[in-house]
Amino acid sequence: MTQFKSNISSFRWLLTALTVLSLTACDEIKHYLSGSDDYAFLTSFLAKDTIPQMEVVGVEFAPDYKTFTVSTKMQTDGIPYQLEDSTRVRTQVEETIDGIRYTRYSTPQLIKMRNVEAEGVIENDVRILLLVDRSMPQAELNKVRTYVSEIRTVFDHDNLFVAFMDGETVGKTMLLTDYVLDAYFRQSAKDYVYLYRSMQTKVDEIMQGKDLWKGAKRRVMITFSDDRVYNDDLDTPIDPDHYRYVERLVRRPRSTGDTTFLAYYVSMNPQPMNEDDYTQNIPWLFCNNYCGAYMKDFDWTTTKRMIYASFHFTFPDNEFVFMNPDFKVYRGDVKQLTLNFYDVQTGKIVTSFTTNVQLGQLYRPIIVRGHGIMYVLVQGGLLTIFLLLLVYLVMQVIIPVIRYLIFRHKYVIEYTGANMSFEGKAVGDTCYLCKAPFQAGDKIVVKCEHTMHESCWEENDYHCPEYSDRCQHGSHYFNSYNLFDIRNASFYMKWILIAIVAAALSWLCFSLYMYLHIDDAFMQHFMRPPISQTPFVGGVCGFFLTLGLSLFTVATHGWRKWMQVLVRALVAAFACYATILLVNAIILAFDIESGIMFLNGLPWIASCFIIALCATYATRVVYKRRMVLYSILLGIISMAIWVLFYQRAELDFRVLLLFSFIIFSVGMAVSIATIAPRSERYFLKVQGAVKEMDVALYKWFRNNPERVVTIGKSVDCSLQLSWDIQRAVAPVQAEIRMIHKAPYLIALESGVFINNRPLKVDRKVRLFHGRTFVIGQTTFTYIEKDR
Repeated sequence: MTQFKSNISSFRWLLTALTVLSLTACDEIKHYLSGSDDYAFLTSFLAKDTIPQMEVVGVEFAPDYKTFTVSTKMQTDGIPYQLEDSTRVRTQVEETIDGIRYTRYSTPQLIKMRNVEAEGVIENDVRILLLVDRSMPQAELNKVRTYVSEIRTVFDHDNLFVAFMDGETVGKTMLLTDYVLDAYFRQSAKDYVYLYRSMQTKVDEIMQGKDLWKGAKRRVMITFSDDRVYNDDLDTPIDPDHYRYVERLVRRPRSTGDTTFLAYYVSMNPQPMNEDDYTQNIPWLFCNNYCGAYMKDFDWTTTKRMIYASFHFTFPDNEFVFMNPDFKVYRGDVKQLTLNFYDVQTGKIVTSFTTNVQLGQLYRPIIVRGHGIMYVLVQGGLLTIFLLLLVYLVMQVIIPVIRYLIFRHKYVIEYTGANMSFEGKAVGDTCYLCKAPFQAGDKIVVKCEHTMHESCWEENDYHCPEYSDRCQHGSHYFNSYNLFDIRNASFYMKWILIAIVAAALSWLCFSLYMYLHIDDAFMQHFMRPPISQTPFVGGVCGFFLTLGLSLFTVATHGWRKWMQVLVRALVAAFACYATILLVNAIILAFDIESGIMFLNGLPWIASCFIIALCATYATRVVYKRRMVLYSILLGIISMAIWVLFYQRAELDFRVLLLFSFIIFSVGMAVSIATIAPRSERYFLKVQGAVKEMDVALYKWFRNNPERVVTIGKSVDCSLQLSWDIQRAVAPVQAEIRMIHKAPYLIALESGVFINNRPLKVDRKVRLFHGRTFVIGQTTFTYIEKDR
């Protein structure tokens, strides 16, 4: 006992000096730990009942975006097996946008998992020796076994070794296999070990590069023991050479931050650490000499990070490689990717990670292995041609045929004899046109009260003779001998066809604009990327749609008409572009987040109004107040289409965008067509040297196979100006001719004035409702009475 106290006294000065020196050792590692939560783990162990979570430290996509890699770090360890062990772990991948789970088609597949830590320690030749005290109670050994299972998730590739201390001896260093883990972690019959002797023995073995340590570049030793080095009854060291090995352990020269050997000691002694406890200070000083740590509670996360800091490792823990399905679309929306790991046996979640992926832009999407621009343009062109043919076929043939069949079923009946009635009204006995009496079995038309033979109905251009000033219903034109007669078609057909062409041209220009990245030099720096292309969208739509619609509304002809149409289109394009640009600039300037969809909808509503105004201003189409309502509705519908297509992330947005352009354009065309004149009741109001009267032009057109009305002093003229005796009027001064369902005024001789200007000979001008022209002393005003 006296000798023991003397030895303690002789070591007191040494321990004090070494303690001071050790506090400044391994400054680089302490600097790494300072300011982080890891330093706290040295004295407090994280609760093991929480689910270990992964922190995403990086997401990297392949150049073609087919695959991408997610790098993670474990925030806490505690998984006793490797995640890539498919026999014990199953995975589940989920992808959501705004909380909505996406289909399997668009969800990426997990194709590969890499334990980057394990590969890193192998590549850098890091070998760990676990020195385990088998004299501890079995409960403590079970804890150590759990710790070792955690370590094996990284060090399990011929670089994790174990040696057991048993009484006076320390076992041979051996590879930590499943068999060793199951069979050797058993309490020994001996209740003591030569702790310091065993530690020094293994240190010598490691430092000398013997056996398994030959050629090792980086080495780590972790000792698990209960600190027991004295006999309880005699208060003397268990190991006869105890002090000699203590001196060797504590006198070991301190290593620098470039050490290739680290020592850690895990105390399984339940008593708290006491700075005056000699049995705890020795391993503490030993660990500090080798830039390690003395731990009362073992935490693999903290220990691992300290090891990595000492060896200057910065690699992530795991990498997960995902494969996107072909044609998956990234359009700037935030896709939340979640990977869950479940225990195969228990079904409980083991760990998980969640990361957000945001790529591409709304109008410039990233499409995984999508078709090239030429394929898309050809596809869009074929689709446009198909739609044009379909609309033409439906509105020129199918709808007229169906309407004609309904007409025949309802109004073409067989005459049965005298006193016949139809829908409660008596049917006449004679044809209203040819005056011949009906015979039983004759096919007659009862569309109106002026009953006719079916053949007379067709000869009279499919009209009742009194249609339409005295009869409002006696008409149903259908040329059954020529289904492609332009008069068979619906009035809206030409408007819809021109709208489809305008939409296709707008889409073509926009597709090339996006493909060539024309806006990158200006708009990308001036506006937010998701909306930086919208002004151009409005500009091209405004230009082509106004251009197409103006062809039906502008009254002039020749180069003047094309100049006026072009000017209207350019004004609409500039106004739409400026409107959308202004609203988006306001959103950016004030950093508006709430109500963004409503604000983005306002310029589209304004664009509808602009296009309608530019296409109809100062034309025969009178801009009525209901057009404002049409503009608002179309703006809302167009925005709803954007949102619908925007959410369908698994579809190729480029071709779908063409549908949106078409729907917008067709809607605008139909809304203007509803107020465009389409009367079949054409009149000329005659004023001047004669009593004011209305001349029914449509009757002249029906009765004249050439569909022409002549005006002059000749008795052969349709409209003889016999009352004009003061002015020189030619025998045939002018004519009004029906060309493609539209009336045109043609000057055959000089002396025809329109808008107070003489109309050149053989020059034709289309007549619109309210247009006037003068011949001699007579003023003519063209009127459509269906307006």
